[in-house]
Amino acid sequence: MLANGAKFDPSNPISFKKKSTLLATDPLVTMNDTMIDFKAILNPGSSRTSLGFDLKAVGGSLLSELDPDKTGVQKSNKQLSYYLIDDLTGIKTPFLYDPVEGVGARFYDLTGSGMANFVHLHYVDGKLGDMDGVKDGTISDPSSAAVVDSTPALHLLTPNTLQIGDISITVDTALFVSLTLKSNSADLNEIGYLLLNSGDDPNSVSLADLLSKGQILFSSLARASNLSLGSTQLSRELQITNNQKILCFETKGSTLQQLAVGKTNLAALGSQFQFLTWSAQEGSKMANLNSNSGLSIELNLNNSAPGLNALISSEQSFAPVLNTTALADSFLLGSLSYNREASFNSTVGFYQVLDRNGSLFDAVTGRTLDPTGLQAADQDRYRELALSEANRASALDGIATTNRALAQKDFSVAGGVFYAPFAIVASTQQTYFAFAAANTDGVNHFKMMGANVFGLEDMHGGGDRDYNDLLVGVNFKSYEPI
Repeated sequence: MLANGAKFDPSNPISFKKKSTLLATDPLVTMNDTMIDFKAILNPGSSRTSLGFDLKAVGGSLLSELDPDKTGVQKSNKQLSYYLIDDLTGIKTPFLYDPVEGVGARFYDLTGSGMANFVHLHYVDGKLGDMDGVKDGTISDPSSAAVVDSTPALHLLTPNTLQIGDISITVDTALFVSLTLKSNSADLNEIGYLLLNSGDDPNSVSLADLLSKGQILFSSLARASNLSLGSTQLSRELQITNNQKILCFETKGSTLQQLAVGKTNLAALGSQFQFLTWSAQEGSKMANLNSNSGLSIELNLNNSAPGLNALISSEQSFAPVLNTTALADSFLLGSLSYNREASFNSTVGFYQVLDRNGSLFDAVTGRTLDPTGLQAADQDRYRELALSEANRASALDGIATTNRALAQKDFSVAGGVFYAPFAIVASTQQTYFAFAAANTDGVNHFKMMGANVFGLEDMHGGGDRDYNDLLVGVNFKSYEPI
């Protein structure tokens, strides 16, 4: 199913056909025998959609390349890639995920088997991936997967710049890294990253680059808090493209957006901002980041694709939401872990939204209420819709515990939608939502601490902004067809 309300065009529905006979051969690249082809009609008012499906549909003939010995694990010298294909000319164009543009293919291992088995394609009208290149409310995309002969590793270019890839080739391949927070800072600090392409100069990175292209990895709980979520870690799994460079940065006691107000360059951010220093052996698969704030992070270059939790957390650099749209017609099974450090009693739940912006459809007026542009007159109606029985996810409701008491429970929810958190603070009779414009104080009350780990600030106006007044970790373990 297409996300964001898009539909397949009846004149060109989804199909899988033989790849073009005009495709030029490449000694390093093996294309799959078949490709996907479809035309999508976007939902009015939306410019983006996505589609997820079993990798076998566009990668079935590649399995013998990825795993020639049938061990069930991808070979370390074989990497996945993805291409757009022009059927008329045979020209193929790399189409791996670009987090800045929000387009391209992402690979996942949803069963923990050690082999990628799922591909998620992201499209924006008129951008790369839309073959006509015109913003006209439709997406057309013939494309397929490929395997590339490549052996990636880590290369330390400068103290702040780590290049990841096989520097002997220039072919785009999908590489998989995980970053895990190993120790916390003294304050609530935010950690972000910036990806540079192989030809980009890390010394020319500007404040504008970080604001427009930087992504948030996670937030560090203040060391004094030391709240436990059991086995849940603050971590991220990422897909990057061969030979990209990664820079990580830390903002102390603030966010980059807050620090940047009224500033025009990085130097003006002062001591509350810094690039983090990498430690890595040349050609290795592991690196460490350390900060004078006490924070430390471990990066691993993995052979297996990111898992189910990475798929569902894929939009959390943009908003505090769970994205299950790629798994329509499925039940998702998992467990909740939650803890708090607060004097107020708060209860967290989740409600269904249409997109990562948190939009809700009002059937009474026929309007879609988007929190990113929510008018004051619509705020009450949005809150009413969010808390309605039709939108609330009952399996993710009633998340509450006593102070410093770790609690856990299992859940099962339907896939195919976005879920966003809300909190009811009994002590103050306030209700807060995942989007600042939906809150009466205009403040963000939820922060992403790590993949699928939400932190709540329970005080009106933002209080101390420690976001540990209720921590909620959502761990997705498996999915089943409905």
